[in-house]
Amino acid sequence: MKRRLYLFLIFALMFCFLVMATGCEELDDFASIFDDNAPAKTAENSPDNTENLSIPDFVGMTVAQAKAAANNAGISITKTTYEKSIIQYDQAWKYAIEDYGAKQQLWKVKAQQAVKANQVEFTIELNAISTNNNAEFRTIMNESNDGSADFVRNHTGELVEFTGVIRITAQNSTYRYTYTIYGFDDSRSHVAEMFCFNDIDYHAVSNCTDKYSKIDTSSYFHIVAEIKGFDNNKGILLKPVGIEYIGAIN
Repeated sequence: MKRRLYLFLIFALMFCFLVMATGCEELDDFASIFDDNAPAKTAENSPDNTENLSIPDFVGMTVAQAKAAANNAGISITKTTYEKSIIQYDQAWKYAIEDYGAKQQLWKVKAQQAVKANQVEFTIELNAISTNNNAEFRTIMNESNDGSADFVRNHTGELVEFTGVIRITAQNSTYRYTYTIYGFDDSRSHVAEMFCFNDIDYHAVSNCTDKYSKIDTSSYFHIVAEIKGFDNNKGILLKPVGIEYIGAIN
Protein backbone atom coordinates (compact mmCIF):
# COMPACT_ATOMS: atom_id res chain seq x y z
CA MET A 1 0.00 0.00 0.00
CA LYS A 2 2.81 2.39 0.89
CA ARG A 3 4.54 1.56 -2.38
CA ARG A 4 1.45 2.56 -4.35
CA LEU A 5 1.18 5.82 -2.38
CA TYR A 6 4.82 6.65 -3.09
CA LEU A 7 4.32 6.01 -6.82
CA PHE A 8 1.23 8.23 -6.84
CA LEU A 9 3.10 11.08 -5.12
CA ILE A 10 6.01 10.79 -7.56
CA PHE A 11 3.61 10.90 -10.51
CA ALA A 12 1.82 13.96 -9.06
CA LEU A 13 5.13 15.81 -8.58
CA MET A 14 6.22 15.02 -12.16
CA PHE A 15 2.90 16.31 -13.50
CA CYS A 16 3.29 19.59 -11.56
CA PHE A 17 6.82 20.11 -12.86
CA LEU A 18 5.59 19.46 -16.41
CA VAL A 19 2.84 22.08 -16.10
CA MET A 20 5.28 24.63 -14.67
CA ALA A 21 7.76 24.03 -17.49
CA THR A 22 5.30 24.26 -20.40
CA GLY A 23 2.88 26.91 -19.15
CA CYS A 24 -0.87 26.74 -18.85
CA GLU A 25 -1.96 26.40 -22.46
CA GLU A 26 -1.68 22.62 -22.51
CA LEU A 27 -3.47 22.43 -19.17
CA ASP A 28 -6.32 24.52 -20.56
CA ASP A 29 -6.55 22.26 -23.59
CA PHE A 30 -6.62 19.24 -21.31
CA ALA A 31 -9.37 20.77 -19.18
CA SER A 32 -11.44 21.75 -22.21
CA ILE A 33 -11.94 18.07 -23.01
CA PHE A 34 -14.17 17.85 -19.99
CA ASP A 35 -15.81 21.28 -20.42
CA ASP A 36 -18.94 21.14 -22.59
CA ASN A 37 -18.93 24.95 -22.96
CA ALA A 38 -15.34 25.23 -24.14
CA PRO A 39 -15.00 26.32 -27.80
CA ALA A 40 -13.69 23.48 -29.94
CA LYS A 41 -10.63 24.12 -32.06
CA THR A 42 -11.79 23.70 -35.67
CA ALA A 43 -10.53 24.59 -39.12
CA GLU A 44 -12.48 27.87 -38.84
CA ASN A 45 -10.19 29.01 -36.02
CA SER A 46 -7.05 27.94 -37.83
CA PRO A 47 -4.98 30.70 -39.48
CA ASP A 48 -4.25 28.35 -42.41
CA ASN A 49 -7.93 27.99 -43.38
CA THR A 50 -8.73 29.76 -46.69
CA GLU A 51 -12.46 29.10 -47.06
CA ASN A 52 -13.62 32.38 -45.53
CA LEU A 53 -10.82 34.66 -46.68
CA SER A 54 -11.87 37.99 -48.15
CA ILE A 55 -10.56 37.69 -51.72
CA PRO A 56 -12.20 39.90 -54.40
CA ASP A 57 -14.09 38.13 -57.16
CA PHE A 58 -12.00 38.17 -60.34
CA VAL A 59 -14.09 35.61 -62.29
CA GLY A 60 -15.19 36.96 -65.67
CA MET A 61 -12.42 39.56 -65.88
CA THR A 62 -9.76 39.38 -68.53
CA VAL A 63 -6.37 38.39 -67.16
CA ALA A 64 -5.15 41.95 -67.73
CA GLN A 65 -8.07 43.36 -65.72
CA ALA A 66 -7.69 40.75 -62.97
CA LYS A 67 -3.96 41.42 -62.57
CA ALA A 68 -4.58 45.15 -62.26
CA ALA A 69 -7.39 44.63 -59.73
CA ALA A 70 -5.31 42.16 -57.71
CA ASN A 71 -2.38 44.56 -57.64
CA ASN A 72 -4.62 47.38 -56.38
CA ALA A 73 -5.97 45.09 -53.66
CA GLY A 74 -2.48 43.99 -52.59
CA ILE A 75 -3.08 40.40 -53.69
CA SER A 76 -0.49 38.29 -55.50
CA ILE A 77 -1.39 35.69 -58.16
CA THR A 78 0.68 32.63 -57.29
CA LYS A 79 -0.41 30.28 -60.09
CA THR A 80 -2.23 30.42 -63.42
CA THR A 81 -3.67 27.29 -65.04
CA TYR A 82 -4.92 27.18 -68.63
CA GLU A 83 -8.15 25.28 -69.16
CA LYS A 84 -9.38 23.95 -72.49
CA SER A 85 -12.84 25.38 -72.92
CA ILE A 86 -13.09 26.22 -76.62
CA ILE A 87 -10.39 24.38 -78.54
CA GLN A 88 -10.31 20.63 -78.00
CA TYR A 89 -7.35 19.35 -80.02
CA ASP A 90 -4.00 19.29 -78.22
CA GLN A 91 -1.97 20.70 -81.09
CA ALA A 92 -4.40 23.55 -81.68
CA TRP A 93 -4.43 24.29 -77.95
CA LYS A 94 -0.63 24.38 -77.82
CA TYR A 95 -0.65 26.71 -80.82
CA ALA A 96 -3.13 29.02 -79.09
CA ILE A 97 -1.09 29.21 -75.87
CA GLU A 98 2.16 29.85 -77.72
CA ASP A 99 0.67 32.55 -79.94
CA TYR A 100 -1.59 34.26 -77.41
CA GLY A 101 -0.05 33.51 -74.03
CA ALA A 102 1.34 37.05 -73.68
CA LYS A 103 -1.89 38.78 -74.78
CA GLN A 104 -3.60 39.04 -71.42
CA GLN A 105 -6.77 40.61 -72.82
CA LEU A 106 -7.45 37.42 -74.81
CA TRP A 107 -7.78 35.30 -71.66
CA LYS A 108 -10.38 35.55 -68.90
CA VAL A 109 -10.57 34.19 -65.37
CA LYS A 110 -12.88 31.18 -65.20
CA ALA A 111 -12.28 30.20 -61.56
CA GLN A 112 -10.15 31.23 -58.60
CA GLN A 113 -8.86 29.63 -55.40
CA ALA A 114 -7.63 31.51 -52.32
CA VAL A 115 -4.24 30.30 -51.08
CA LYS A 116 -3.66 32.70 -48.19
CA ALA A 117 -5.14 36.01 -47.10
CA ASN A 118 -3.28 37.85 -49.86
CA GLN A 119 -2.66 35.12 -52.45
CA VAL A 120 -4.88 33.60 -55.13
CA GLU A 121 -4.63 31.04 -57.94
CA PHE A 122 -6.40 31.48 -61.31
CA THR A 123 -7.90 29.07 -63.81
CA ILE A 124 -8.19 30.88 -67.15
CA GLU A 125 -9.78 30.24 -70.54
CA LEU A 126 -9.77 31.96 -73.91
CA ASN A 127 -11.91 35.10 -73.92
CA ALA A 128 -13.78 34.74 -77.21
CA ILE A 129 -16.81 36.63 -78.53
CA SER A 130 -19.71 34.36 -79.46
CA THR A 131 -23.43 34.57 -80.12
CA ASN A 132 -23.93 33.55 -76.49
CA ASN A 133 -22.14 36.50 -74.92
CA ASN A 134 -22.29 39.33 -77.49
CA ALA A 135 -25.58 40.77 -78.79
CA GLU A 136 -23.86 42.61 -81.65
CA PHE A 137 -22.30 39.42 -82.98
CA ARG A 138 -25.55 37.52 -82.44
CA THR A 139 -27.35 40.04 -84.68
CA ILE A 140 -24.71 39.65 -87.40
CA MET A 141 -24.90 35.86 -87.32
CA ASN A 142 -28.68 35.44 -87.00
CA GLU A 143 -30.32 38.43 -88.61
CA SER A 144 -28.20 40.72 -90.74
CA ASN A 145 -24.54 41.36 -91.47
CA ASP A 146 -25.09 45.06 -92.14
CA GLY A 147 -23.25 45.96 -88.92
CA SER A 148 -20.15 43.89 -89.62
CA ALA A 149 -17.87 46.86 -90.33
CA ASP A 150 -18.84 48.56 -87.06
CA PHE A 151 -18.45 45.29 -85.17
CA VAL A 152 -14.92 44.83 -86.51
CA ARG A 153 -14.06 48.45 -85.73
CA ASN A 154 -15.10 47.87 -82.10
CA HIS A 155 -13.45 44.46 -81.66
CA THR A 156 -10.30 44.32 -83.80
CA GLY A 157 -7.64 42.25 -82.01
CA GLU A 158 -10.20 40.23 -80.02
CA LEU A 159 -11.14 36.58 -80.50
CA VAL A 160 -14.37 35.30 -82.01
CA GLU A 161 -15.85 31.78 -82.16
CA PHE A 162 -18.54 30.43 -84.44
CA THR A 163 -19.59 27.50 -86.63
CA GLY A 164 -18.58 27.69 -90.29
CA VAL A 165 -17.66 25.97 -93.52
CA ILE A 166 -14.17 26.60 -94.97
CA ARG A 167 -12.88 26.39 -98.51
CA ILE A 168 -9.72 27.51 -100.31
CA THR A 169 -10.52 30.25 -102.79
CA ALA A 170 -7.05 31.31 -103.92
CA GLN A 171 -3.44 30.18 -103.73
CA ASN A 172 -1.34 33.30 -103.26
CA SER A 173 2.04 31.56 -103.33
CA THR A 174 3.52 28.14 -102.62
CA TYR A 175 2.28 27.89 -99.03
CA ARG A 176 -0.02 30.90 -98.66
CA TYR A 177 -3.73 30.66 -99.31
CA THR A 178 -6.89 32.69 -98.96
CA TYR A 179 -9.76 30.79 -97.33
CA THR A 180 -13.37 31.87 -97.62
CA ILE A 181 -15.44 30.93 -94.57
CA TYR A 182 -19.21 30.83 -94.50
CA GLY A 183 -20.52 31.36 -90.99
CA PHE A 184 -23.84 29.81 -90.06
CA ASP A 185 -26.50 31.05 -87.68
CA ASP A 186 -27.12 29.30 -84.36
CA SER A 187 -29.58 26.85 -85.92
CA ARG A 188 -27.33 26.28 -88.98
CA SER A 189 -30.39 26.94 -91.10
CA HIS A 190 -28.79 29.53 -93.40
CA VAL A 191 -25.51 31.23 -94.13
CA ALA A 192 -24.97 34.30 -92.00
CA GLU A 193 -21.77 36.35 -92.16
CA MET A 194 -18.88 35.69 -94.52
CA PHE A 195 -15.38 35.51 -93.04
CA CYS A 196 -11.94 35.12 -94.56
CA PHE A 197 -8.50 33.81 -93.65
CA ASN A 198 -6.74 36.21 -96.00
CA ASP A 199 -3.30 35.21 -97.34
CA ILE A 200 -2.63 32.76 -94.49
CA ASP A 201 0.30 30.34 -94.29
CA TYR A 202 -1.03 26.84 -94.94
CA HIS A 203 0.86 25.49 -91.92
CA ALA A 204 -0.99 27.90 -89.61
CA VAL A 205 -4.31 26.39 -90.64
CA SER A 206 -2.84 22.89 -90.49
CA ASN A 207 -1.67 23.48 -86.91
CA CYS A 208 -5.10 24.75 -85.91
CA THR A 209 -6.99 21.80 -87.36
CA ASP A 210 -4.60 19.24 -85.83
CA LYS A 211 -6.25 15.83 -86.22
CA TYR A 212 -8.55 16.93 -89.05
CA SER A 213 -6.41 18.79 -91.56
CA LYS A 214 -8.66 18.30 -94.58
CA ILE A 215 -10.55 21.49 -95.44
CA ASP A 216 -13.58 21.02 -97.66
CA THR A 217 -17.08 22.40 -98.11
CA SER A 218 -18.84 19.28 -96.84
CA SER A 219 -18.04 19.74 -93.16
CA TYR A 220 -18.83 22.07 -90.28
CA PHE A 221 -16.00 23.40 -88.15
CA HIS A 222 -15.90 25.12 -84.78
CA ILE A 223 -13.68 28.12 -85.48
CA VAL A 224 -11.81 30.36 -83.05
CA ALA A 225 -9.91 33.26 -84.64
CA GLU A 226 -8.55 36.73 -84.04
CA ILE A 227 -10.40 39.63 -85.73
CA LYS A 228 -7.95 41.42 -88.01
CA GLY A 229 -10.08 43.70 -90.19
CA PHE A 230 -12.96 44.02 -92.64
CA ASP A 231 -13.22 43.85 -96.42
CA ASN A 232 -16.43 44.65 -98.32
CA ASN A 233 -15.88 41.70 -100.66
CA LYS A 234 -14.28 39.17 -98.30
CA GLY A 235 -16.15 39.91 -95.08
CA ILE A 236 -14.54 39.81 -91.65
CA LEU A 237 -10.80 39.11 -91.96
CA LEU A 238 -9.51 36.60 -89.42
CA LYS A 239 -6.32 34.96 -88.18
CA PRO A 240 -6.92 31.30 -87.21
CA VAL A 241 -6.34 30.22 -83.62
CA GLY A 242 -8.19 26.91 -83.35
CA ILE A 243 -10.33 24.88 -85.73
CA GLU A 244 -12.27 21.86 -84.50
CA TYR A 245 -14.04 19.44 -86.80
CA ILE A 246 -17.76 19.14 -85.91
CA GLY A 247 -19.21 16.86 -88.57
CA ALA A 248 -20.56 16.51 -92.07
CA ILE A 249 -23.26 18.80 -93.42
CA ASN A 250 -26.53 16.91 -93.66
